[in-house]
Amino acid sequence: MAMENKKEKGFWLPRIVLFLGFVVIALISFAIFKENYRKRQIQQEITSLQKEVERIQKDNANLSDKLAYLGSSDYQEKEAKDKLNLQRPGEAAVIMQPEQAKTQTVAGEEASRQEIIVKVSNPEKWLDYFFKY
Repeated sequence: MAMENKKEKGFWLPRIVLFLGFVVIALISFAIFKENYRKRQIQQEITSLQKEVERIQKDNANLSDKLAYLGSSDYQEKEAKDKLNLQRPGEAAVIMQPEQAKTQTVAGEEASRQEIIVKVSNPEKWLDYFFKY
């Protein structure tokens, strides 16, 4: 009986050690997997933040260019002319009316060219706009 008792102890001890070894390996594997997943998530966040930084830098450069243009004397002069109807000394403003009649030239001699003014109705203008090549 004493011999059987020793065999039972010897039988269970390696199995317990083997089971504990598997448990330790499983815990370590889980920790490594979890850490790699966290590392991947952080890397993705870093990449997205770098893309956002690049986008913001482009926007910043565009805004700086626009600010430089808005501060230029050319822009200020253009706005003063458009909105305030100001002119430089010696300039004259010319207002052009939209063309209300088509002009056609009749081919003849180069020296004696006649010009015929043809009034066109609004529906004909639309037809010409869409269907004339």
